[in-house]
Amino acid sequence: MDMETKQFDPEEGIPIQKDDTAVVLRPNFTKEGEWDTTVHVNAVMMPTEKLNDEDADYLSEVTYALVACFNLMNSDPEFAFKVGEEMNKMNIDEIDSSKSESNVIQLSRWTKTEGTA
Repeated sequence: MDMETKQFDPEEGIPIQKDDTAVVLRPNFTKEGEWDTTVHVNAVMMPTEKLNDEDADYLSEVTYALVACFNLMNSDPEFAFKVGEEMNKMNIDEIDSSKSESNVIQLSRWTKTEGTA
């Protein structure tokens, strides 16, 4: 699986095209304009051009599975811990604690902790 992260300029357009599917996180804001730490999770399916119906349905199911995983990360601590472990393997945070010689453990939002860490 290839993973790519880019930031786009909305003025130039978002490079989503036919046959693409995407998970979009839209932050929610208070009346004062501050992020309230919640998001709406949206699955976006573009019209198909090259994909046949069966393949398009498969990609839609994968997209919905990612949305379900987001919900599980917020409701199932064991699942969130497993996701955090996988993110560490993929260097999502661009931090590889296995190469560190210190005893500091890097935590992400999904690292299972006790208390309010």
